[in-house]
Amino acid sequence: MHRTSLLAHSPELSEALLEAAPDAIVVVDHDARIVLVNHQAERMFGYSRDELLGQPVEMLIPERLRQRHVEERERYAARPESRRMGIGLELLARRKDGTELPVEIALSPITSAQGPLTISTIRDASERKQVESSLRHLSTHDPLTGLHNRGYFEDEMERLERGRQFPLSVVVVDVDGLKSINDSLGHAAGDDLLRRTAAVLTRVFRAEDVVARIGGDEFAVLLPRADAPTVAQVLSRVLDELDKHNASQPFPLRLSIGSAIARRGDPLAEVLMHADRQMYREKLSRLGRPLEE
Repeated sequence: MHRTSLLAHSPELSEALLEAAPDAIVVVDHDARIVLVNHQAERMFGYSRDELLGQPVEMLIPERLRQRHVEERERYAARPESRRMGIGLELLARRKDGTELPVEIALSPITSAQGPLTISTIRDASERKQVESSLRHLSTHDPLTGLHNRGYFEDEMERLERGRQFPLSVVVVDVDGLKSINDSLGHAAGDDLLRRTAAVLTRVFRAEDVVARIGGDEFAVLLPRADAPTVAQVLSRVLDELDKHNASQPFPLRLSIGSAIARRGDPLAEVLMHADRQMYREKLSRLGRPLEE
């Protein structure tokens, strides 16, 4: 027997296939009212079948997005066509309890004795979104300190260099004595110094500043729209925060800091070098050694 004939003459098989589907299935009529759902749809949205049937499909959309969904649905109804999952059709859906979840949707228009219907196959995209977010975070952040990494910092330098947020200041921070700590107390102690440095910097700089670990013991910060007086105030706060931090620590954290200011048209790579050089000048001055020119 032909497959379509088998389904047409076996409603029990059709229902079994509907319920066995791994994704939620919601079927709507030409008035966009729900006429059929499976158990996965009940589980996904938290409604019973009786609560869903006969209701407008927009009940499954967050209220702020419903009008947009109506417009998209009407455009689709004018030219219905199959849309497979994974081609960019993603929505935010709303559960009965009001919580929202990202979903992927495949659409299939069919003709029935009751008129045109649209089968929506719906998949919870929350886990995929979380994995993608984690991968993006790992690609742009230093795993030890949680700050941005050098790659992200350099990308932001290029972006800001093309922008209008000048003057733009660059601050370079180096952890003093990290190698000796690693050699005498072990790398765990050195890692602790790096994490403590990140904590101090995070508490001082603004949300719009780009704070990054750009090397083994070196950190850098981009401060958009920060002139010399602003940087002086920020560096003073860094030192104050460092004193507060060290007051509660058995091993003090020592930092060398340098800064430089970029005006429009200044290559930020060169400004970073100037800040780095100033940082080393400060470090060597404490050791009583001149910076070699």
